[in-house]
Amino acid sequence: MGEATSNTFLKRKAAAGREDHLARAMTIQKAVRVTAAKTAEDLLQLPLAALAISAEVFNNADLEERIKEDCLLLLLDGPHGQPGLAMLDGSLVGGLVQQQTMGRVLEASNAERQMTQTDAALTAPFVDELLTRIPKILELPDDIRLLSGYQFGVMAEELRAVKMALEALEYTSLKMTLDLFKGARQGELTLILPHVEDSDLTGPDAEVDDDDNAMPPPDLTKSLMKLNAELSITLGTIRMPISQLQQLAPGQALALPPDTFPNVKIMGSNGRFLGEGKLGQVEGQRAVRPVHAPAYDTQPMRRGADRDNLDLPEVTDISETPSSGGFDLPSDDGGLELPGLLDLEPAGGGLPDLPDLPGMLDGGEDTAPSDGIPSMEDLPELDDFPDLADLPELNDLPDLGDLPDLKTA
Repeated sequence: MGEATSNTFLKRKAAAGREDHLARAMTIQKAVRVTAAKTAEDLLQLPLAALAISAEVFNNADLEERIKEDCLLLLLDGPHGQPGLAMLDGSLVGGLVQQQTMGRVLEASNAERQMTQTDAALTAPFVDELLTRIPKILELPDDIRLLSGYQFGVMAEELRAVKMALEALEYTSLKMTLDLFKGARQGELTLILPHVEDSDLTGPDAEVDDDDNAMPPPDLTKSLMKLNAELSITLGTIRMPISQLQQLAPGQALALPPDTFPNVKIMGSNGRFLGEGKLGQVEGQRAVRPVHAPAYDTQPMRRGADRDNLDLPEVTDISETPSSGGFDLPSDDGGLELPGLLDLEPAGGGLPDLPDLPGMLDGGEDTAPSDGIPSMEDLPELDDFPDLADLPELNDLPDLGDLPDLKTA
């Protein structure tokens, strides 16, 4: 009887001590409140406070219900090949972008925000720094394991890509409501992180007896490169009235624009232009070869060794140009040696003789015409000009009326 009472007393005392320790331990909620404000201040000089933090565990089947397509979706590289997800709403993204571009945060508007790669590049450093600092101050092993080793991987533009990347059976959703710039606006940041079982570990934490059989941990980039991508090949664009479009029937031939083949356009599943290609075949199958932009379009080439990669005409050195087609470089005495233009002879053997000009041009006595050129004596004489009538005298002009007085300044 006394032994049973003693065991019950010890259990109650141990439970009370455990609860007291958990109450004083640094939990995820406490770590987020401390770390979020410090990270925003050090990284962005942005006053930020965590208002509410909630955690929820759910299965993979409920993943789609918790992802909002109008948010910025950032896939995170995980420590054991299991990616996570950071989801930022439009209000939070706008505040972080405004702080980095304008130095202040404006009030949130109700207009929907289209997320871009620029938004991902500006917000990813804040998410990375937050995920780096939180595990360092946690105390519970399960919390440390849940949040350790994550960093920004790539922006997901479609919900389909997120669903294919997140394959774990169970996830923890950590939702944070953040206040920006002392109440200027509020936004939400949600971390969706997988639960990794001991049997799923393939990284350095796993104990492997045979090093030769150890498999390297997969990363997010390799996983995404194995996904199927739907591409559309467009031969050309045809415009026609709706009435004509409604009359189209199977088997009807359409006239494509001229010079269509073999140039085609490569389009994404969302209709976005991705590049150009050449239509052809490989082993009897239709194929398209993408046309890559030349290297000098994306990176500068300034060295002489880069000339082979440039589409430029050959330019002959001026010193190698023959004298009959140009001129030589300056000689040692500083002058230029021009080609002997006067020494050139026509193919007929010489220039024809020019007739003598009449003496009227050089003051000589020879005034005879030569080869059809008239002399001064052959010019006709001009008759005398007629006499001009006398002009009337000015005294006969009529009188003008008195002019008004002019006012001068």
